[in-house]
Amino acid sequence: MLWAEEAALAGWQAQRRSTPGGQPRYSELAIELVLTLRLVFHLTLRQEEGFARRRWIKLHPSVDAGTGETAAHSLTDGNEDDAAHAPVLLRQPASAIASLTAGGTYDSNSVHRAVAVRQPRSPPEVVVPPRTNAVLSTADLDR
Repeated sequence: MLWAEEAALAGWQAQRRSTPGGQPRYSELAIELVLTLRLVFHLTLRQEEGFARRRWIKLHPSVDAGTGETAAHSLTDGNEDDAAHAPVLLRQPASAIASLTAGGTYDSNSVHRAVAVRQPRSPPEVVVPPRTNAVLSTADLDR
């Protein structure tokens, strides 16, 4: 996810011009941020435009711990389930995955199934802290 400070959000809209001409919609800071994200995550212009005009959008980056480089990414609407995008992120890296470390929102059976499908012969270690209200499923108790 990408979080922005309140001060950055307050400066998102451009100030009104006092000279003749069209009025800018976004501040220089906002344009620079969106262009930077476009370069970092290889977004198309259409994706960049969608990012700038939506009320809430989530960026799900996957980082290679060894190199620090972005291995995968997914942009989603703010209302979509984070764990539902684990299969999308898992399909993007070409090499084998040694381990998967994620936040509590990825604590779901669907994420563990996606990991097992991605690498059935040598599944990566999954490190996801359970949610505060997590309980063992009956399927886990039967093993």
